[in-house]
Amino acid sequence: MFTVLIRTLIIYVLISLSFRLMGKRQIGELELSELISTLLLSEIATLPIVDPDVPLIAVLIPVTVILSLEIILTYLKNRSVFLKNILESKPSFLIHNGVLDQKELLKMRISLNELLTELRLQGIASIKDVKYAILEENGKLSAFPKNATKNTQSFSHPVILDGELQSEALARTSYTEDSLNELLAARSLSKKSLLLFSIDDAGKCYYIKKEKKK
Repeated sequence: MFTVLIRTLIIYVLISLSFRLMGKRQIGELELSELISTLLLSEIATLPIVDPDVPLIAVLIPVTVILSLEIILTYLKNRSVFLKNILESKPSFLIHNGVLDQKELLKMRISLNELLTELRLQGIASIKDVKYAILEENGKLSAFPKNATKNTQSFSHPVILDGELQSEALARTSYTEDSLNELLAARSLSKKSLLLFSIDDAGKCYYIKKEKKK
């Protein structure tokens, strides 16, 4: 009994440290790889507790491997927008500029009733009042009403992220790639020098340059 208690405490500390290193997120905010890692760690942690014959090393090795993979993948994704786009899902525009995208709704396997329910939960009574509805990477829905006041900011489209052109976001603006290049040239900017360049529905631009490495 005492041995089981000690093993449980050791595993508890090990898993707690692992989740601390992986970062703080709620379950609904986990990316697919993070959710898989969480489920695997939970399953592995129970083995030496329910079966005293399982050595602790049988937990230590897979936990270390899973944790290392998660940290390495997170680092690589944060360093490369291209890799991030491959390994992570993208925000999906279910309603764009007041128009419901039925193909995107079908692609995301979301029924119209589910969409209407989510809109009501955000205090939006009718779909006709929605300008943008976006299914975010974490599976949550973001909705923006049409009846914007003067104090409400126009919706912003991130057309350049970490030096990489976001073609889908650019397509939602009035700019083409050529006109965007002209806009950057007029401001003496290049894509690679930008951490963020966004264009809102009113055509206004905002950008953040990358910090120079010391």
